Amino acid sequence: MRTTTTRPRRTTTSRTSTRPWTARCAIAGLRTLQTPTPQNWSTVACAHRHPPTLTHTVPQVHTVSSQLDGARRRLTELQDEQRVIERYHSSGVQYDYGPGDAFASLAGRCLSDTGARWTYEACFFDKATQNEPHNPSNRVSLGTWSHWSSNYTQAVFANGDACSGGVTRSLTVKLVCEESERMWGGEEPSMCTYTVWFATPLACQHQDLQQVRRAAVSARASQHECQRT
Repeated sequence: MRTTTTRPRRTTTSRTSTRPWTARCAIAGLRTLQTPTPQNWSTVACAHRHPPTLTHTVPQVHTVSSQLDGARRRLTELQDEQRVIERYHSSGVQYDYGPGDAFASLAGRCLSDTGARWTYEACFFDKATQNEPHNPSNRVSLGTWSHWSSNYTQAVFANGDACSGGVTRSLTVKLVCEESERMWGGEEPSMCTYTVWFATPLACQHQDLQQVRRAAVSARASQHECQRT
């Protein structure tokens, strides 16, 4: 009797594609991360090798970061101003900060005008000086805080260093209404008597400030129109 031998069947196993990664990614055509399944594993791999490009997120992060830095700097400035004002209030000296303390924020602040020959510096409710821009050690006192005059449009510093003839130096800061702050025009109209101009919105009445702002908007619009033509 013949014996029949049954050969075991050869099991065929499917092979994973040996295409390069880039080819598989091109076939997938997707770059978003999906939940891994047997059907989309190559797509998931493509997403890991080629992450989505963030075209808007990075600039927005920089913008927010810049705004945050600016807010922090402004907060620090306000805190410094508050400490100065508190120091002046607790010093025991009664300063005149103007109607409704309108000029209280100037307490302890120093503003300067640097010209070709001299730099004039006025520290409100404190002192005023004059020095050479290229030789700061050559400094003279233009006086210490004295008073307001001309209905709070002029700040007077008096009893500075002596000039020839025994006259002491003094400085008058003339305030004008403008939307932004600047100091300019330092001069000596008479011997040992100095003046300088200081523009600040603190010197504006409400109506004056609105007029200044409208003029500034009009000037910017005219400048923009000239640039276009």
